[in-house]
Amino acid sequence: MAQLLNITMPSFLGTNRNRYTPERLKCLYSDLLYAIDVSREDLSRRGRVEDEWEDVIKGNNNDNPLSLHGLRRSLATLPIIGRHRRRTSPVIRLNSRKGLDLAFRFLAATKAPDKEGDNGGAAALRDDDSVMALNAAKRIERRVVAIIREIGEVVVNGGNTVSTNSTNNGNRMENLTSCFEYFCEKNMLSLLVDIAKQNPGNQAKAASARHGVVWSPLVKAQVMQTVSLLVASGGRNPHTLFYILSQNAINDLISCMLPLHQWTDPALEKLVHPFVDVLKNMGLQLAGTPDLFPFFTRRDTFPLFHAALEIGTSAYAQTDSFVHINCLSIIVNTMKITTPQVQAWVSSAIPELRKLSNHFCQLLLNRYYRIADLTTGPVVDPLRNSAVEAQLLALHDQIHVLNDVFSCGIPGLNVRLCELLMRRVVSVVLQNLEPPRERAFISVGLCDLDVTPQRECLAQVSCMFLAQLFHHVDYLPFLRMLAVALFHPKSTPLLVNHSDRQGKLAFGPVNEEDYVFVPALDAIAQGKGAKNDTLLDNPFRRSLLQTLRGDFGEWRFSVAAIVVESVLESEAFDMETLQILEIVPRRKKDHPDGADTDKEEKTEAVGTAEDSCWYQPTEVEHALTHFLLEMPKSMLSSVSKTCLECAGSIALSLLHKCALSVTDNGVEVGPFQLASMPLWQAIFQTKATYCKEALESQRTLEVSDIFLELAEFAICNRYKKVASSSERLTFGSQPTATYACHLSQMGCPVLAESAELLVRKFRFLNYTDVEEARFHIESAIHFRALCKTLVAFSEKLDNHHAKRQARGGTERSNGNDRSSADLAMDMLDVADEFALTFGGLGSRPDARMDLDLRGRMTFSCFLSTATVSGAMPTAPPETSKLSLVVDPTDFYVVRERGVSLGGILCRVGLQKVIAAASDGQWLHLAVRHQDVGCLIKNGNMILQFENAGTCLIVREYLDRSRNTVRRELMERFRTLIEPDTVLEQRQPRAPVREEMADKVGLA
Repeated sequence: MAQLLNITMPSFLGTNRNRYTPERLKCLYSDLLYAIDVSREDLSRRGRVEDEWEDVIKGNNNDNPLSLHGLRRSLATLPIIGRHRRRTSPVIRLNSRKGLDLAFRFLAATKAPDKEGDNGGAAALRDDDSVMALNAAKRIERRVVAIIREIGEVVVNGGNTVSTNSTNNGNRMENLTSCFEYFCEKNMLSLLVDIAKQNPGNQAKAASARHGVVWSPLVKAQVMQTVSLLVASGGRNPHTLFYILSQNAINDLISCMLPLHQWTDPALEKLVHPFVDVLKNMGLQLAGTPDLFPFFTRRDTFPLFHAALEIGTSAYAQTDSFVHINCLSIIVNTMKITTPQVQAWVSSAIPELRKLSNHFCQLLLNRYYRIADLTTGPVVDPLRNSAVEAQLLALHDQIHVLNDVFSCGIPGLNVRLCELLMRRVVSVVLQNLEPPRERAFISVGLCDLDVTPQRECLAQVSCMFLAQLFHHVDYLPFLRMLAVALFHPKSTPLLVNHSDRQGKLAFGPVNEEDYVFVPALDAIAQGKGAKNDTLLDNPFRRSLLQTLRGDFGEWRFSVAAIVVESVLESEAFDMETLQILEIVPRRKKDHPDGADTDKEEKTEAVGTAEDSCWYQPTEVEHALTHFLLEMPKSMLSSVSKTCLECAGSIALSLLHKCALSVTDNGVEVGPFQLASMPLWQAIFQTKATYCKEALESQRTLEVSDIFLELAEFAICNRYKKVASSSERLTFGSQPTATYACHLSQMGCPVLAESAELLVRKFRFLNYTDVEEARFHIESAIHFRALCKTLVAFSEKLDNHHAKRQARGGTERSNGNDRSSADLAMDMLDVADEFALTFGGLGSRPDARMDLDLRGRMTFSCFLSTATVSGAMPTAPPETSKLSLVVDPTDFYVVRERGVSLGGILCRVGLQKVIAAASDGQWLHLAVRHQDVGCLIKNGNMILQFENAGTCLIVREYLDRSRNTVRRELMERFRTLIEPDTVLEQRQPRAPVREEMADKVGLA
């Protein structure tokens, strides 16, 4: 009896450490065998045996040695009690074994003909015996799930633990049977996998198995969770991982999940997530230890890769982002393993790679049509705007995954993927660039209620889709093929005559195995097909040029401008590629096929007798020039403002590339030459037009009094304070300027990711004279900044040529050297005298500084804190003697510190004074200024003077000074913003001008 107590007492009085012991694993294993043995004759008499124990145990009482569960575990070690413990339990008898078999068949994860519903997943049990059988089956199911979960916890957490037992002599001996060893000895992994893979298709095997049913999704999901836990913990011990992967048990588990159509829809909801978790842990183990690859294969198959591909490309994965992203990550991470065995298998898996390529093409095409469907409708809709923005983010994620696939470097995969992308995606997108027949264009401006037709939406979304590809795809060969298909003057009939998404062309079908698009586009890029009669004029380039001209209205211009600028600013396209695409000027003596003769190499790459000028603009530059010059100036809306910003942004990029291209041809381009470029002239003429409109709008009655305020508001919104000590952030003799605007924050770079180009979020305000003046002022300021940038670039280019002449060099740059990098266009617009003056951005004296009062107009005043609502504690006392100092452009409130000095308390520009009124000795001022103690509160300022006469004099003097300042500011505004004054004052260096005159025949 003492020996019996020594055996049982540790189980009664043990701690949580005893939860992960081999003894407990043995009990769990025996319980599992008993629970799954549903083929025994007494199954119908076990209706509530297991549930009785489960209902008594609550919460975490399983670990309490004095609970019924703990008592049961302890008594399990006694042979006498353990032998009769099942028979003493209460039972509920079922009428027949057939009812329980039917209940298990209804709970099974697989589809069956006797289940209700289209997917065979529902069942209706209406008689009492069937309901009792179903409840009994569910109780057995819950018990099996709990046992499998506990087995996994014990094996994972107790694999390295040993249990010790005390003997009469006090000696401690070590139990050499660890949990994992017992797990291996009983081959529990095969048992668990057998439970998961059981299905109605292997009923012959079911007769010899320990269990004769197809288990429910809950049991199978728990098996997968336990196996996933075992695989994840196998990384701690290589020997453990070797056993788990041996005997193909894991491979059998992975294979039994496919095909997915064998499972019911409710079963898929419970099985897919834990199964993907198993695949993810398997992929991590393979990536960490690639030498284990033979364990992941079975008969020249790779179940992990195949299962991830099948599930990731399934219809179910399209509705669950977690499953889809994880499966694609498993595939990409597997392809990135550099082990020769893995690389060899992936390279030889042609069907799998073809299926993966088709899946990516279908994903992009579905996303394209989904965005187009959301775009169709009214041009202003906040809900649709948010939906389009979410779709663009999802498109970015898909493109990033596509980049990961391209970066794997699998032989043949990248070429196949490029071929399918051009055939199934790009060809469809390019076809939708064609102008619709039913409506040539849509002009969206003041009428926000216009509904964009579907055909127009497809064209806009096509431009946006192409822009996203150019922006986010990293694979250079695909980008260059895409650029050739869109920008090259010639196109292949494969793209022009592409009729549908199935690869059928007008002149015949194309085999899916053939590579036709890639060789055709490569031949066009290399000029080999220039003399081929089968080539056609590129209609997609023509449609894009028409859009840049404004033929299809302003609504589509912005997205087309983003496409062009994305190519100009992309690092994937060097100067030679841009010349081949005829986006920038070619070399003068280049043949269409790109070959130069010896005679042409000796000739300067400038105008000859055949050329009328030194520079031949491209069609892209002509189209953009036409838009700037012919854009309707009467259509003033947020769309027009966006178009102008995009036009200015693309104009800077195009002029920069064109100047570098001409410089590469050996021409020394200076201000005189740049001023003759059509696009350069168009920018300066557009600036002159809007400056003139802005000045004329000042004469309008509603605008005349607030014109300066509108200009100040536009400047303050544009220029922001920056913290920099750079030398270029200075203006004249003034201290470091602290206000600047980066032009890259306007136009195409910012709008490239915006859904506002497809569906706007807000409506435009009503058309009024004030809004018209605001539009003209903002446009004039913007194009003035563009002109400043171009003039600064011309100076930089002029200095570059001067330095090269000083070195005596005539070498030709390739567009990638250090000299070309030094010729980058500076996009930082620093606030100059105009912005500092009219925006109130000039340097202001610090409040702690002293002001010299000699020679200034001063008025003595007082300040009573009791008369000011909400006075600050820092206000000067009543006895403080203050002075109001009025300067030509500002007035100060100072505290007198002597005869000629005063400490500045506040400085306000006269142009910020809204109104002034006197009330006896009190002067009330309404100003646009931040709060300053009790001097200015909520835009109000109150000062007290010695008598009413002095107060009246001060008010009249402030009014006259303010009116004088406003008149002077208006004259100064005309002077500073007057068009064509900056460029006309600049003259190129004399040697360069004479040299260019000789070359172009002007001397």
